[in-house]
Amino acid sequence: MAALEQHSGDLPDRQLHDRRDTAWEEIEAGQVRSPADAIRMARRFISACKEADASVVRSLLGVARYRLKGHWIWAHPGTRIRGIENLQTSGLLKIGIDYADIAHPEDKTWLRVDGRMLVGARCKIGRGSRIHVGREATVCWGNGVWTNTGVLVHVSRGLFIGDDCLLGWNTQFVDDNFHTVTYPGSKTDSTAKAIRIGNRVWVGNHAIIGRGVEIADGCVVAAGSVVTRPVLEPGSLVAGVPARVIRTGVEWC
Repeated sequence: MAALEQHSGDLPDRQLHDRRDTAWEEIEAGQVRSPADAIRMARRFISACKEADASVVRSLLGVARYRLKGHWIWAHPGTRIRGIENLQTSGLLKIGIDYADIAHPEDKTWLRVDGRMLVGARCKIGRGSRIHVGREATVCWGNGVWTNTGVLVHVSRGLFIGDDCLLGWNTQFVDDNFHTVTYPGSKTDSTAKAIRIGNRVWVGNHAIIGRGVEIADGCVVAAGSVVTRPVLEPGSLVAGVPARVIRTGVEWC
């Protein structure tokens, strides 16, 4: 941290912010290198608990309980995880802690992992989210995947998300139709197809991502969109029902 502060004047604001966030995540993950780190970690933990309407004591006990099971998970008391033995984390996973401004203290977060769920470092799951990973399914998230409140994930085959993606509140990711619809001349097809999302994709609130959809790096999905087809050009803005590309060469921050 001292080296970071010493050279902070040479870094752009965005880069400096990213470096500091990374340093904080290392502290939160238990990589405490000095007494000063421990003090900063304690202060931030208390502050975050207050903002998340979570008791400090219950939060500490929860972290310890998950740690005994081999996971770095910091979860709001309203979190329930079934199949935690099928959940693998590469760093600290926050559940229901951040982005609490539009969540109620009594909102429940539910994860049912019957298949496999692999989560990278610096990932956050918003309070009130519902995640179900089917027995034959795999969910794989890269580093820095953040979801807001009330995200719904229901997969039978798979959901693969790249690094640094942002999933807005009440977004849905469903890879299975669960029912077959036939008509004269139709072809029999599997009802489930995996969803694949590239790096640094922003999915706006209330958007729905359907089965078999692939979204390229750097894309933005407008709020309320229903994506049913692949978006293969990086940096595309898609919107509508069904969604279509309305602009290319976009960037977001």
